[in-house]
Amino acid sequence: MIYFDYTATTKPKKELLDLHTRINEEYWCNTEGMYNQGVKAHMLLDKSSNVIIDSLKLKNKKVLFTSGATEANNTAIYGVCSAYYNEPKHIITTYLEHASVLNVYKDLEKRGFKVTYLIPNKEGIIDVSKLEKSITNDTVLISIMWVNNIIGTIQPINEVINIKKKYPRIKLHVDAVQGFGKITPNFNFNDIDLLTLSGHKLEGLKGTGALIYNDKLHLSFIKGGHQQDGIRPGTVDLAGCVVMAKTIKLSTDNIDSKYNDVVSKYNYLVNKLENESHIILNKSKYSSPYILSITFKKVKGETALHTLEKNNIIVGTGSACNSHSKDQEPTLIYILEDESLAVNTIRISLSTHTTYEELDELIKNIKEIGNK
Repeated sequence: MIYFDYTATTKPKKELLDLHTRINEEYWCNTEGMYNQGVKAHMLLDKSSNVIIDSLKLKNKKVLFTSGATEANNTAIYGVCSAYYNEPKHIITTYLEHASVLNVYKDLEKRGFKVTYLIPNKEGIIDVSKLEKSITNDTVLISIMWVNNIIGTIQPINEVINIKKKYPRIKLHVDAVQGFGKITPNFNFNDIDLLTLSGHKLEGLKGTGALIYNDKLHLSFIKGGHQQDGIRPGTVDLAGCVVMAKTIKLSTDNIDSKYNDVVSKYNYLVNKLENESHIILNKSKYSSPYILSITFKKVKGETALHTLEKNNIIVGTGSACNSHSKDQEPTLIYILEDESLAVNTIRISLSTHTTYEELDELIKNIKEIGNK
């Protein structure tokens, strides 16, 4: 299998699989147990949080271990907004967000919250001046994705942070799933109130994620016990937490060298395809090299996907979370300005594991699709 869908998920590292097994074998007792084995398990949980705090050089932050980014995004947004259910406030997001953010905002809109949805420009970037103009005295939350999961555009998070600093009452939430561990940020994680991470996008395990949040925030909206400060009550999956911490630590190593490797492969792919008349490359100077969106002018994206699959090449058509939905990705509609073309799009995502031989095979097959 030639794999080009790393944005959807990655193959877990063997050392992380082995670590998960070892923790389940050696530290299987409940982290809330008052006996010695429970205390040891809880100490390991605390150590896992500290590994993340140290790896990201965080101050005045806490770590909430979750089942993934969807839960982390929901916890962040509902956690902030639940304090205003009796007096709905103003919240801001973009049409570029993942469904686990966008659909939460749509739900809050039904609950009475006023929502501003920022529209991206043709290059898939939000206008930060429009963001600032949309802020009102009632604004309590802004959610902006760092790297878009469909077309890979990198949002100006540092500029958003500078705006947010003028309004201390506003909380900033950043979905960092597609940027973390791949791109060196030009901003400080400490300037973000709520940061979402996912394990399985980083060669970790599915079912692992984290929400990094300000230690003064009260986010509880799920009722239960006191585990994880009562924000995520229930018996803790210690093995998953340990593996998530290790995943994050490993992902912070050699980011620049990994990035440069992928940039070379991305440029190679683009150079070989940019003159093909039957496709449109949805890219800009703001694009992450880990993601290349390609739109066929006369072929449906799903058709192209299955044509490539017959030749053992795996690509995506958009967010894996929406792959079985009939609704079109709003990101593609705004970028292409043509809903009929939006359904003709595939997503190619690269990795340091990608080889030039694999790229050549992909290029050949994409050209053949155009000749049919």
